[in-house]
Amino acid sequence: MAARRDDEVQRDVADTLLGDVRLDISDLNVAVQHGDVHLRGTVANLFQHHLAERVTGRIKGVSRVVNELNVAPTAVRSDADIAADVVATLLRDPWIDGHKISVKVKQGVVFLDGLVDSYVERASAEDDVRTVRGIKKIDNGIDVAPGPVRHDEELASDIRFALLRGLNLGRSEIDVSVRDGVVRVKGSVFSIETRRAIEDIVRRTPGVNKIIDEVSVVT
Repeated sequence: MAARRDDEVQRDVADTLLGDVRLDISDLNVAVQHGDVHLRGTVANLFQHHLAERVTGRIKGVSRVVNELNVAPTAVRSDADIAADVVATLLRDPWIDGHKISVKVKQGVVFLDGLVDSYVERASAEDDVRTVRGIKKIDNGIDVAPGPVRHDEELASDIRFALLRGLNLGRSEIDVSVRDGVVRVKGSVFSIETRRAIEDIVRRTPGVNKIIDEVSVVT
């Protein structure tokens, strides 16, 4: 499969972002070098900041997204108001224990700390907070408590099976090794979305304490 030229990728990324009705990016600038895409410009909230990156990652020929979009909320809110909304949002989510998470806000930047039971809870907390108005950035310092102790080979076997079942990726595409609950994944895939899906599957597997992601995207 021939690699796409950087100018083709640049044109597709710019057209896609400017044509997406969910996005309003001012002064958009897209730079591409060897499949690495740099996004610059200004959006009104973290939801659009995150969405622009996800949309870009789905475009053929993109191997990496460097999101340099600036978040400039249209309505300035006090740190106290933002903090109150963040806490309320976390407590409303039935899938996480909001009482385990501490929240601090400084000049629109939200700092999350605490100890949760899974990587899913950690990611869900950040997703929840991203919906709160007025936030410029999230610093997710939440730690994940060690999961149940499992034999490394048993854990590796479960992950390999999940990758094969969920993404049709076998040992020839992705190599999985585990040592003391630390999972290392290696290999090559053809899209950023697949790479993210691999990480998501690994994170959701009980017993994983840490992930070393060495999966590359081939364009």
